[in-house]
Amino acid sequence: MSTTLTSPETVANRAINAFFLSGLVLDVLAALLAFLTTRWFERLTKEERTHLEAVFSQKQNNPAPQRWKKGSSQWFFNTWLGGSLFAPVLLLILGIVCMMGGIYTYVWTQHSVIVASLVTLAGAGPLPFIFGIFIIGREPTRRRNLIIRLSEMQGDW
Repeated sequence: MSTTLTSPETVANRAINAFFLSGLVLDVLAALLAFLTTRWFERLTKEERTHLEAVFSQKQNNPAPQRWKKGSSQWFFNTWLGGSLFAPVLLLILGIVCMMGGIYTYVWTQHSVIVASLVTLAGAGPLPFIFGIFIIGREPTRRRNLIIRLSEMQGDW
């Protein structure tokens, strides 16, 4: 932030800049990896897409046996490749946490308690909804009940 560039060098200013810049780097990397992951999925052949959907569907119903011995070089390599496709979400979460840490450090060190409290409440307000998305999970009954409730709520906005 511009106020930290002209302000005297303090621990709080260093923390603000570290949080903001770390969050920025993580968010940019998350966007890049998300783009590359999307391109990878778009480049799958029809046979590969069919196979992917079949394997995912099978895993939802009953876990597939392990193809590679856990701990083997092939297992590590394929786990790393698979992790590369899921990394954007984790990097985005870390980036947002860093950015929020920078915002909170900034408002609590540079502004009044009222401003800092309002910003903190504004940032904390969506947290129950974010946790709710993760709580939905893969449990079929919960997902079915949610779909029923969504259909009941249709038009009630």
